[in-house]
Amino acid sequence: MMKQRIWVGYPSVLGRIPLFLPQKRKRSPIKEPLVCSWGTVVFPDLPLAVYDEDVLIAVMNCGKWDDVYGTIIYKEKSLNALARHMRKTPSNVTTKLIMESLKALRCLQVELIDACGFNFKGTVFSDMQVVNGAVEVVLDSKIAGLLGQSRRIDLNIRKQLTPTGKALHRFLSCHPIEKEFYIDTIHNAVAPCKKRKDHFKSVLIEELKKLKGLRFLKDYEIEKHGKVWYARQVSRAPTRNIWGSTR
Repeated sequence: MMKQRIWVGYPSVLGRIPLFLPQKRKRSPIKEPLVCSWGTVVFPDLPLAVYDEDVLIAVMNCGKWDDVYGTIIYKEKSLNALARHMRKTPSNVTTKLIMESLKALRCLQVELIDACGFNFKGTVFSDMQVVNGAVEVVLDSKIAGLLGQSRRIDLNIRKQLTPTGKALHRFLSCHPIEKEFYIDTIHNAVAPCKKRKDHFKSVLIEELKKLKGLRFLKDYEIEKHGKVWYARQVSRAPTRNIWGSTR
């Protein structure tokens, strides 16, 4: 029996650019800008990882909208709600990893240049405080403004994927149901940290095969001239995102 789909909202602008890389957070910065067809990402400090994206998705969906500040604020006595949203068992180890990621999202500078017409320079979280064990995280208001153009991501599928699979799943979720891309285009938007493009092609095929097996993709085909065609399954996700704007 197929598991129930659990849909969460995710800004399509962020889903089309290499803001979160399928790797562990490196100790050295990426010196060159990461350029793809939908914009450029610059990491003046250390790059963000897909695990940080998992945490961001949890904060955006577990936090509450604040009309005064025009953004989402997560304020809880613990990080257990985030852990459960990420399909992780609350524990000291999980709490430590999530806290490290929250700090990265608050402290690591990023610059988005013409990302689908969106420009940004700063940190994903504008504020973060821990007082007497209670955690308060504030999503930057410009990032929060992207939530009106969100697409749905299926958490039950995402949790079964590798970091590269998660990046690909997010990328395809933020594009039309049926489309074709050059493999180089997908590489630049999903995993530019993987320098060997010939190796990425084999990884891509494995991830596409898994996404079809999980019934995210209806079908796909590796075409001539380095192109990939895909068709997603038609989902029954709501046509309006959780913040009330038509996607």
